[in-house]
Amino acid sequence: MSGNMRGVRGADLACYQQARQANFRTTFRAFLSSHVQDLNKVVHSGDRDTPVVNLRGERLFDSWSDIFQQQQMADIPIYSFNRRNVFIDSIWPEKRIWHGSDSSGLRSESGYCSAWRSAASSQVGRASFIGRGLPLLHDSRDSECSRELIVLCIEVFFCSKFSSFSFFSLINIIFSFNNYKIF
Repeated sequence: MSGNMRGVRGADLACYQQARQANFRTTFRAFLSSHVQDLNKVVHSGDRDTPVVNLRGERLFDSWSDIFQQQQMADIPIYSFNRRNVFIDSIWPEKRIWHGSDSSGLRSESGYCSAWRSAASSQVGRASFIGRGLPLLHDSRDSECSRELIVLCIEVFFCSKFSSFSFFSLINIIFSFNNYKIF
């Protein structure tokens, strides 16, 4: 997907739609920062110590916070909503993810493709190379917004303290990738 995602809301909508098509009933958001939100704050502060898992429930990181401390990701695959292994599938020839942040998860001043609304080669967005056993925000650098890169989707839960049972043990941050273009 290019840097023109119709904004963060457009990318969030794409994550939501793909999740629904894959029969997920929870909320997924794009792993993107913007001019109003740092990437490390996409997940609620109370959930940042929760393990991060892939779609099969395999642990990628011990916590959300580990991502922004440059901890290495476990040597296991990340899957798309249609269960393709992102690291080896040719549908993603360039193994880079859009995110718009520095390695600590702070939004880049200008590195988010004009609020994720530009596919111009004259504009840039922050992106990182991904691979098994590497930190998720490894090799973060500016990329032309015209490039077709991966968008990571994360599952987020909104829990009520008035719920009849505790959701904490069920909270997982699941990585999946959005693998279609927004038109």
